[in-house]
Amino acid sequence: MNGNHLLLTATTLLLTGAAPAATPSPAARKALPAVEGVREESFVYKKTPQCELSIHVSFPPGWKASDSRPAIVFFFGGGWTGGSAGGHLAIATAFADGLDAATDDKTVSARPNLLVLYNPVMDTTIYRGKIKTDEMARRLSPMHQITKDLPPAILYYGADDGFYKPVKPLPARAAKLKLDLTVWLAPGQKHGFFNRPPWLQRTTYLTDEFLVRCGYLTGKPTVKLPDGKLEMAKAGKRSG
Repeated sequence: MNGNHLLLTATTLLLTGAAPAATPSPAARKALPAVEGVREESFVYKKTPQCELSIHVSFPPGWKASDSRPAIVFFFGGGWTGGSAGGHLAIATAFADGLDAATDDKTVSARPNLLVLYNPVMDTTIYRGKIKTDEMARRLSPMHQITKDLPPAILYYGADDGFYKPVKPLPARAAKLKLDLTVWLAPGQKHGFFNRPPWLQRTTYLTDEFLVRCGYLTGKPTVKLPDGKLEMAKAGKRSG
């Protein structure tokens, strides 16, 4: 993979995902070193009564305003569930129509082309106390709203993550709907496992392969996997 392709760039294409930790640990920085020549800039894209909302953009080396490149948008997690709300927000862009603010430009689609999801909350009906109504909890629940129109998706969970339990029926349901969807499990791992080596490299490697398969990157992954056996299993299958 060319490393700059995984950076957020100005483009007509959109890949939506939920990100690992906003502030990488020293070990994570060492595992996935930064790309030289990257220019970073922040933009306020919306003002609300509560605060200004900013997007932080990393422009790859050699980027020009006339370029049209693939981009990936990371939603950082944490918040109302105490876990990966960012993952939930990412997948919600694929189905939560009609929840736009009055000032939103409806001519711009928020629907993603692909989904890269790190331990997302998939059933919001179990968090009714944090959502105003049962109807809204169901409307925002991916497990209750997934249809054949869901874009290709890859999901990562620790096998011992409590957020994985509601997701167990998903692979069979995805197969029935003929979706391009894979749930990867890290054995013996809990929530947020992908923030730490060696799982950081392994999930990045799998994401790279996914983006190549879907036509958004080219070439083989350049992420170096650590020595030793490091396997993840596909949920719903005996091995992966």
